[in-house]
Amino acid sequence: MKINNPLTIQLLTLTLLTDIAFIVIHLFHSLTSLPAVADQMFSLEFDKGYPEMFQYIKLFWISLIFIYMGVRRNRAYFVWACFFGYLLLDDALSYHENFGSALAEWMSWSSALRLRPVDFGEIVYTLSIAAVFFIAIGLTYRKSALDFRQVSHQLLFLIAALAFFGVAVDMVHVMASNIPYVYGLIGMVEDGGEMMVISLILCYSQAQIPLAASFRNTPRHGYVNH
Repeated sequence: MKINNPLTIQLLTLTLLTDIAFIVIHLFHSLTSLPAVADQMFSLEFDKGYPEMFQYIKLFWISLIFIYMGVRRNRAYFVWACFFGYLLLDDALSYHENFGSALAEWMSWSSALRLRPVDFGEIVYTLSIAAVFFIAIGLTYRKSALDFRQVSHQLLFLIAALAFFGVAVDMVHVMASNIPYVYGLIGMVEDGGEMMVISLILCYSQAQIPLAASFRNTPRHGYVNH
């Protein structure tokens, strides 16, 4: 994944520096009692805190970029706009926590492998939603032009990285809940990793805008005929 656009490089630098700043502030918040960072809003793990709000902003702009791509270049990009729009709603409204908890209660699951019933519910719910989106993306991929396929390849790689932090590391985080310092460290890796991957996705998405703009004077279309 090459990024040669100076604006994109500047955006990537600023977003990653902001992510790193939030991680450093979180460390000071966790390890010290400095008044400047005593507020829970600085914690990476605090619901609706400053770091999480920054994530919302990034996901919002990613969705808008793909809406723009869908309007200017290829309707297939709307499927990615919906995907990232869902991630925004899931983060903001805690869909996977709420539905995962309801699913675990409905199925009467019990704890296992140091994971709680709600954790299994969240995994099943997340995999189910992911399957729906990836089926939609796969069907769109089959009928779409080369530019959409190339962008999708890169996005799938980045989403795999996001899933690693958001699902795999999250499960390890839960398993380590009785080891205080390790638990805190893994939580920071999970949240910090997610933040940086979302920043990469935002900057990669922004880099595709010239692609859409270059087709400004060409007829708009949704799919190519084979």
